Amino acid sequence: MKRKVGFILLVMGFTVLSGVSISARETHKSRKEVMKAPIRIIIRFGKEIFTSPRKSQQRSSSRVSVRVKPVSRQEVHRVYRSSSESSVKTKTGSRREVKIASRANLKPTSIVPKDSEMVLIPEGEFLMGSSEKDIDEVMKLCEESRKVAPNIQCDRADYKDEIPQHKVRLDAFYIDKYLVTNRQFMKFVEATGYKTNAEKDRIGLIVRWAGNYEGEIITKEDGSVNWRSPFGRKNEINNLLDHPVVQVGWNDAVAYCQWAGKRLPTEAEWEKAARGTDGRLFPWGNELPDADGKYRANYGKDRGKADGFEYTSPVGSFPLGASPYGVMDMAGNVWEWVADWYDETYYATGPAENPQGPAGGKGRVLRGGSWGNRPESIRTAVRLRSEPNSGISYIGFRCARSY
Repeated sequence: MKRKVGFILLVMGFTVLSGVSISARETHKSRKEVMKAPIRIIIRFGKEIFTSPRKSQQRSSSRVSVRVKPVSRQEVHRVYRSSSESSVKTKTGSRREVKIASRANLKPTSIVPKDSEMVLIPEGEFLMGSSEKDIDEVMKLCEESRKVAPNIQCDRADYKDEIPQHKVRLDAFYIDKYLVTNRQFMKFVEATGYKTNAEKDRIGLIVRWAGNYEGEIITKEDGSVNWRSPFGRKNEINNLLDHPVVQVGWNDAVAYCQWAGKRLPTEAEWEKAARGTDGRLFPWGNELPDADGKYRANYGKDRGKADGFEYTSPVGSFPLGASPYGVMDMAGNVWEWVADWYDETYYATGPAENPQGPAGGKGRVLRGGSWGNRPESIRTAVRLRSEPNSGISYIGFRCARSY
C-alpha cells in the first residue's frame, strides 16, 4: 500500500507520515531530516499508519485521522504511548552456583553483574509469533479499544509480521530481570563520558497524552530533551532514577550493554523470556492487563492513569505482570530495543535454531509496547521497527548475555 508522505517518523507502535510516495510500513528517515520542520502531531497509538499534512487542519484517511499544528522550534515537545513496568528487589545466586547446575535441567536462576540482576532462561524450544487464532483475539481486543477511542482502525494486515507461529530452539542465555534504569545509565555515562545520539544531534521527541489512546508528539531541537531530561524538564531524572532510561537509540543501547559486559537480546531471546514455552498472549498469561481489577502492566488505559502511572513507572512496579521466568516489565512501560534488523517476512524464512535476525534491513526491532499502548499492542508477539538512531520518551532497553 502506498501513501503520499513528506517525512516518516516511526515511534512506539505507530507511524507518522506526511507528502512522497513510500510503502505504508517503510522505516523512517534520519532524526535530523525529520526534525528540520518541527510540528506538533496528534497521534492514535497502535500499529496503524498515520498521515499528516503540514498545515493546521484535520484530515482523515482510510486508516486514521491526524491533527497537525505548526509549533516553534523553541517549544518543548511531548509524546504519549503505552508501556508497563515494575520495581526492583531480588535475591541472587552467584554465577558460579548457576554453572554447577546440569545443563540438561537448567532452572531460572539470577545473577547480579554490574548492578543489574539477570535471569537464566533455559535452553529448549518455544512457540514464537502468532497463529491465525491469536490474530482473531487481537481483532477482538482492538474492537474493545475502539469503544473508548472510536477512530482506532482494526486491520489484520498490521499484524502479518507475527505470522506464522513457529517453533524456535534457543541455547540457554541470561537476560536482565529489569529494564536498564536512569541510575544504571548514569553510572555508565560517568564512567565513560558517553554522549547519546539525542545529545549529539540536539534533537528530542516527547510524547504527551492528548486523549484516549491518543498522544501528542512534540520535537525539540535545542538540546533540552535527552536521557537526562526525557520530558524536557531540567534535572528531572533526579526523581526518575529507578525508571527505565529513555531517549536512547539502538546504538546507545548497544554501547551500554557492551560496557556492562553484555549485549542486546535477539528478538527470539526476548520473546522466549517474555512468554515462556506455551505461546501465551501476555507475559502473565492470556488475561487482560487489568483482569479482576488488578493491574499487570503500565499501559494506556484511561490515558495511563488507571494503573497509577501516567508515563513511565519504576521498574518492577507490576509484580503480577512477571513472565514465566520472573522477568519484569516485558509488557508496557517502554518499548525495548533488541539486536535484530527488522524483516516483515523473516518468520517464514528464518532458521529454527538460535535465529539472529536478517543480515540487514531498514530498521531495528522494538518489542513489548509502552505506557501509552492498548492491550493488543503490549502482547508478547507484537513487533515494531524503528531507525536505529531514534530516541523518544517511550523507548528503552535491557541487556542479555550468552550462557
